[in-house]
Amino acid sequence: MRHSKSKSKGSNIPRPEYEIEIRISTWIHHIFPKFFGINAFDKNQIKNEKLNDFDLILPDGRVLRGRIKQEGGKSLQTNPQGALGEWILKDILGLKGRKIVTWELLDNLGIDSLKIIKIDNKHFKITVAETGAYEKFKLDNRENIIRAGLKGIQRPYFRPELVQEFEERNLD
Repeated sequence: MRHSKSKSKGSNIPRPEYEIEIRISTWIHHIFPKFFGINAFDKNQIKNEKLNDFDLILPDGRVLRGRIKQEGGKSLQTNPQGALGEWILKDILGLKGRKIVTWELLDNLGIDSLKIIKIDNKHFKITVAETGAYEKFKLDNRENIIRAGLKGIQRPYFRPELVQEFEERNLD
């Protein structure tokens, strides 16, 4: 995360400039189990670097070493940790220094999320997604989410205006 707390409690030393993590919503691991080749709810599989390392292929063909981290598989990171952040913050968003990502910037660029396409358990393509793509992805999977019985924080928030628009489009 950009501008987040120091890694060491009580320290004022900032995190490395491009160190970020990409959050993965819990519902994704429930609806797409083992999407990344591991059970994201198994701490041992998350810690097993041999099992958990995979290639993230950027649109320009570069390859980053990716892995799922943190409890419940809630984070996508790269090794080195700053590689993904450098691609997103510098190459895609064009930010220099420690500039903050704003919704205004993302709106102007027409992007608001990342899209990951699975080739196999060890190879994935990653790219930016147009504004609204993640919301549409949630809506496209709404029935699966309901069938899975996800509750509370496991269930994604559905923006009512988008649900209504989605339902109206599907009635036509």
